[in-house]
Amino acid sequence: MEIKQNSRVTLYKTTIRIKAKIDGDEVNISATDNNNANAPSFCKEYLTFIMLALANITRKTFAYVHNIEEKYFEKGYDCTLAVKFKESKSDLLSVEINSNHPVGHFLSMLLHKYLDQDPEIVELLKN
Repeated sequence: MEIKQNSRVTLYKTTIRIKAKIDGDEVNISATDNNNANAPSFCKEYLTFIMLALANITRKTFAYVHNIEEKYFEKGYDCTLAVKFKESKSDLLSVEINSNHPVGHFLSMLLHKYLDQDPEIVELLKN
């Protein structure tokens, strides 16, 4: 976790690990951020929202993309989440999700597209 501040903007960075466990026909997804307790209070809701979105996209991708090997999901992958904001949560500036892992990178791109195209999500992130 990293928090950088200047007089105008705070940047909060953390790493989220996404894992999927296959149990018969069920795919159980977990998304964890070990540093969430240290996040600024109004940033926690964004972290929770982003983790749920990543888990949901992982689940949907796992269901439809059969050529991705299960081992990629079971070992898990890390996504770096960076949130830039001003002092109040109404001043959210940006949310960036990146991953060097092939699956994580692919899902991060999907998430960016998802966030950019859904007006309700854009509004949720702004409010």
